[in-house]
Amino acid sequence: YYEYFAHGQEMCSASFVSYTSATGGQTLVAGCMAAYDRTRSTPDLLGVTCMDTSMITDVAAWRTQPGWNFFACTASDMTKQCRQLDLKECHRQKIRAAHSAQSVCNIDSEQQTYSTATASTVCPCRDQGCQDDPAFRDEKGYFCDTWVGDDCKAAAASWGYSD
Repeated sequence: YYEYFAHGQEMCSASFVSYTSATGGQTLVAGCMAAYDRTRSTPDLLGVTCMDTSMITDVAAWRTQPGWNFFACTASDMTKQCRQLDLKECHRQKIRAAHSAQSVCNIDSEQQTYSTATASTVCPCRDQGCQDDPAFRDEKGYFCDTWVGDDCKAAAASWGYSD
């Protein structure tokens, strides 16, 4: 599950999570980022690291400061930002092959056969210029994150959007 997203996205900004401390019951905020091994043609997920803001400041006191609302809004926007997920069949086959030979699909997709893809197979490039538009609003005023998982082609029939 995580490998699929790790291969299909590269996170270049933190995501933030607010949670309740198990020991003291106070609300804490952590910033998290994925770490990748970029020494290969396809970056591999090494793990995710988080740092709690309470390591720097007392969150309860910070909430009373003038900059808190700006931080909370910016952190929320960064966390909700749609991230590019671009995996071609070659990339998917490499993920399957890393799991087991039985997981590899024997199909001819995109006019190329990747049933023999290995860790060293060079896959077609991804469009690195494809990024979320933070200023995007649909015709009803919703941000990109409200569309995640929806079929945009069904917007007119399902939700009354124009074609």
